[in-house]
Amino acid sequence: MRIDKDTDIAVRNLKRKKDGTTLTRFYLFTGRVRSAVSKLATSSSKFEYQTRAAIAGVGGTPPFIVEYIRGQMRVGLLGKIGERGELYVQAFDPAKSKVKLVSGMRTLIDDGKAPKEPFAIAPERFDQIIKELPFQSPPQEK
Repeated sequence: MRIDKDTDIAVRNLKRKKDGTTLTRFYLFTGRVRSAVSKLATSSSKFEYQTRAAIAGVGGTPPFIVEYIRGQMRVGLLGKIGERGELYVQAFDPAKSKVKLVSGMRTLIDDGKAPKEPFAIAPERFDQIIKELPFQSPPQEK
């Protein structure tokens, strides 16, 4: 996990059940974090970031970024298009709308609204993120 400057974040849950299932949840008040999760403990385990707009969670993924600034959550899965990995985003709109991101895609969620349809991360945006939040991913399991 890499936390950007001027980020306000709290640990909400760090739990492990007797069966090995884990729940890791952070609340992002404002700012930006970059993370990678190589593998969850069990298929029922969760690793999530929550903001006022939505929850974003993963299984095993390439690095991903979550930002929450001035009422908008921005989530992107930083792998190359076609690379293994998936990220879900569930908004706190009345319908609790949900989208899935695959590598190389991002979405935007405004407070109280459904997520925008996923779209490709522009190469210049990708380069900017890598420069501003350098990060080494844990090795991916095959």
